[in-house]
Amino acid sequence: LATVLSHIFTFSILLASMRAVGISNKKIDWAVLLVAYAVVRLLTLIPLTPGGLGVAAAGYTFLLTGASDQDLANQIASASFLTRIWVWLFPMLVGFIPLAMWRKRMKDDPAQLTGG
Repeated sequence: LATVLSHIFTFSILLASMRAVGISNKKIDWAVLLVAYAVVRLLTLIPLTPGGLGVAAAGYTFLLTGASDQDLANQIASASFLTRIWVWLFPMLVGFIPLAMWRKRMKDDPAQLTGG
């Protein structure tokens, strides 16, 4: 269930990124985007680079530019970069909150660190 929700969330971010950079539903339909998302997910299963770095962006740009207008290549690349920021960077930034809370707790009571 968590994996399915993760894929739905990631696809939603991709869709929102496409719309945020000005690519309307007329230019790239959500169904075409879903097919491209599925193909890119399959491509990133092959570990060419750590975390699929660059593979996803190149995949989205190549597939969606081929399925739509060539003039959209820059917008598609921007949307794919925006997607990667939200998928990778945002969770890391959110993770700093519990890390800071944990460090403060350990600073206030270092005995917790040693189990004593």
